[in-house]
Order: sequence, then C-alpha cells, then structure tokens
Amino acid sequence: TDSHLAILYNDESVLENHHAATTFVLLHRHGLLTHLSNEEYRELRRLMCKTILGTDMASHKHSITDCSTMSAAGRATDCVDVLKGILHLADLSNAVLCWSLCRRWGLCVCDEFRQQAQQEQAVGLPVTPHMSKLNSRLDIANLQVGFFDFVVTPLWSAAAGAFPAARERMAQLEANRAAWAEERDAAIAEAKENNGTR
Repeated sequence: TDSHLAILYNDESVLENHHAATTFVLLHRHGLLTHLSNEEYRELRRLMCKTILGTDMASHKHSITDCSTMSAAGRATDCVDVLKGILHLADLSNAVLCWSLCRRWGLCVCDEFRQQAQQEQAVGLPVTPHMSKLNSRLDIANLQVGFFDFVVTPLWSAAAGAFPAARERMAQLEANRAAWAEERDAAIAEAKENNGTR
C-alpha cells in the first residue's frame, strides 16, 4: 500500500522494522543506552534488531528449523537464533497460557483480524483469506484450531527439544487446542440443531 510505514520500510517486515526502530527511539529518549560503549551498543543493536525482525511470520518456518537444529545439536548454535526463538515463542505464547487467557487473547486476535480485513477492503486490497470470515463461533474456533495445528504446535514442539521451559508448556498447549476443538464441535452441533428445527 501507500501507507507511511510501508513506504518507510520498503514493504519488508513493516511492523517488525517499525517495532525495532521505535524500541531504539525510546531507549535513546530515556537515556537507557548511555552507559554502553560503542562496541556494546553496536552488538546490542544488532541482536535486538535481528531478534525483533525474527518475529515476522514470514520467518516462522525458519524459526522452527532453528529450534529443531538447536534441539538436535543439544546446544545453542548461535545466540541470535536462541534470542529469535525465545522472542518468537513469546510472540505466540497465548497458546500456552491458562485456557481463560488463551481464549481471551485468541478472541482479541480475531478482532484485530476483522479490523485488518475491513482496512484491506477499504483500500481495495484483496482480503487475507483467514481474516475474511470470522463472524461466528464456528469461524473463530476453526481459525484457532488451524492456528494451533499449523503454526503454534510445530514451533512449540521444535522448541520443546531445545528449551526445557517450552517443554513444560506443551501439556497446556494440548489442553488449549482441545478446548478450541470442543468449542468448534459445540458450534457445529448447535448449527445442526438450528438447521434441523427450521
């Protein structure tokens, strides 16, 4: 699009570039980097920028591969990969929170997707397919089950081999996926019942 941020960051990882830039503006504004030497500052900036840019979903498969590689090697292969993996896990951590928080965050994401779909439509862009239909309980539950199956579980499963704390969250991830599946099944049953009574 012709949005200011898209033009500023040349359509590449627009939000992630904006987050990295904003982070450093705030760190400078509040004087939080003044104690660092030039060399320390350059290294911190390199690590933070690479880590934040690694949260772009375009890098998701690469994050899974990095976590799998760390797991197979039994050790960290590169500190940047470790930091990127941890931040990406944090970015997708609603799936491993207690069910009430997982569900609340999932519904917030669906609201965000609806708003994005409206904005895309308003400027004449094709609406991102998984954001185009989130009008019912069934739509939302289907999206969430797919999110768990194709996005979250592969990442957290790969990370479980590399990070013990990730391994500890797998039971909650599985319980949350089952809860979304129960919501989906209940919505299907309700729809069948409503269609049968007409």
